[in-house]
Amino acid sequence: MPPLHAFSTNPQRSVDSVLRYRAADPNQQSVTSYEILDRRFWPVIYSLSPHCRARTFTIPKKHPISSDAKSPGRPRGRANSTRENVKKVATELLIQHGLHNTSFSDIATRLGVTTPNLHYHFGSKQKLVEEVVQDYVRETVKRQTEIWLDPDKSLSAKLKAALEFNRERYNRFNKGKRQGQAWSLIGRLRLEGNALSPPARSELTDYSTSIQAMIKTAVEKAQAKGELSKRAPVADISFLMANMVNSSSGFTQDAGSFDALEAYFEAFASVVLSAHGPGASSKRHRTAELP
Repeated sequence: MPPLHAFSTNPQRSVDSVLRYRAADPNQQSVTSYEILDRRFWPVIYSLSPHCRARTFTIPKKHPISSDAKSPGRPRGRANSTRENVKKVATELLIQHGLHNTSFSDIATRLGVTTPNLHYHFGSKQKLVEEVVQDYVRETVKRQTEIWLDPDKSLSAKLKAALEFNRERYNRFNKGKRQGQAWSLIGRLRLEGNALSPPARSELTDYSTSIQAMIKTAVEKAQAKGELSKRAPVADISFLMANMVNSSSGFTQDAGSFDALEAYFEAFASVVLSAHGPGASSKRHRTAELP
């Protein structure tokens, strides 16, 4: 049997000691002489598969790490609040420092917890990033849908609302003289797309597809309401607008301020509405008839 101190120092060593003991004595079906009650050990033991836990430890069913407990990653009571706090901090750090420069250790330090605690809730950094990206993309799509599919707003008003949504997020990460910093998780992680897992990359792709679809719908409705002429190139206008919205984060970083993005939006609205607004076609015909 492993010595007592093997279960009372380092959590990972505790697990390793038990596994080595089982390997040395395959007839031993479970560790019955000790109950792992120290909370420091739970995340490490919980990271084992349920089958491994069941064959390695004898743990009361009421115990938080019993083999029939819920799997890591599923909210449960107060754990839900902890998970949300972890994802909130992870989102901020990923936006500020990127995927490669954000670690479990960084997140744990910010929260004042241990890295095993993060493993307990999410299993791995990859799984955490996938959840963070999914939540962020879904929230962003929700907000963008409210803007672009609003039946009461004009196309010009929708452009302004999209700009203000960007400004809201920009201001969270750019305060005082510190301007031109990353402010969008989507924009930031696109720069590291090759390092993302397939599910995370898929979320970013789905976001772009959603933006293109809802903006095209908004432009088509604007034309149907008479905000754009019947000859307005809906597909071209939609394409330009979607790329403008999609590239807003990178634009502010390159320009070093939000003012440049605001000028970009205003210039686009001015050009599109003057060239393809109501009566634009007849104005061109009258100009052509002048001597």
